[in-house]
Amino acid sequence: MHVIGVHFRTMSHATEDEDRVAKALGFASGAETIERDIAKGHFGNQIAVLEATLKRSAEIGRFLSSLAESGITGILAGELEQRMDHDCVLHFRLDKQAAYLGRLELAGTKDVIDCSMKIAAYPASKEKALITARECFDALGNLE
Repeated sequence: MHVIGVHFRTMSHATEDEDRVAKALGFASGAETIERDIAKGHFGNQIAVLEATLKRSAEIGRFLSSLAESGITGILAGELEQRMDHDCVLHFRLDKQAAYLGRLELAGTKDVIDCSMKIAAYPASKEKALITARECFDALGNLE
């Protein structure tokens, strides 16, 4: 497996139904467990921060397959240089509303599920992680 882990994070603002936001996060991540924390907004309003993490290879594999089926890996493959940081983490955002409706789409608005995908790279470097991510996405493309 070329991916060590995937972390998801989204927020449920006071104007949103937290159960619906959790449903969107659950669909997008496929995670069985969602963690919840409370933060205060700029005006003192309550914001629920919802997070999920995938660490097991079977979970990660299902998530990557879902990304491939949605066409997202093809888009990400063309944007790896801009989305990969120097810690070998690939960053992208999924549309929270689309996820609630049962679709995976890259976000075009600010209503998002943040995704951070740690790529296996030995030795750890952005350049090696880019090569590894391309190999991973190429392999997923061949499965379609």
